[in-house]
Amino acid sequence: MIKIMNTTRHYSAHFVGKLLVAMPHIKVPPFSQTLIYICGHNEQGSMGIIVNRLEPKIQFEDLLLHVGLMTKHAPKGVPIYCGGTTGIDRGFVLHSTDCLVKESILVGENLALTGTIGILEAIASGCAPQNYWVVMGHTRWPAGRLEHDVQENEWLCIEPNAELIFSTDVETKWRQAFAVLDIVPARLTAFYGHA
Repeated sequence: MIKIMNTTRHYSAHFVGKLLVAMPHIKVPPFSQTLIYICGHNEQGSMGIIVNRLEPKIQFEDLLLHVGLMTKHAPKGVPIYCGGTTGIDRGFVLHSTDCLVKESILVGENLALTGTIGILEAIASGCAPQNYWVVMGHTRWPAGRLEHDVQENEWLCIEPNAELIFSTDVETKWRQAFAVLDIVPARLTAFYGHA
């Protein structure tokens, strides 16, 4: 079940492990109709991975070859996703915790983020996590910006579920997030108030 988060607290790590859903009035690429899983949040800023954008220019097999990996056990046709516009030459794997390597960082309940070749070696050898997303790049906010953007009604912060995060139906994923909340995006307003 997805729950709406209370975002009225001052700085804390409460965004880590949450899913940001772009509000309908956000039209600026790359954030229009975006879902972002928050992997890090502290006094220096925030970091997340977009979970509903494909990266069509890179093939998984080419990525494995580029880092010197290719085995007969490597899965075929694994999509590469665009995690954001920062560090687009750097790859990450957002994955379930059933397969961890030394460098994996827990980023929520039952999820980890790994930015080293170890997780690609596990995938290429046929020992992949049950759920995983191979992404290039990430999304960053400077200190205080994410809190500001949520307060300004640019993002809806919700509790994620693995089905929504790892769904490969990137075209409808944004609407799926609202549907789980029983919200019709067209009925939401860009205006807000403070009590």
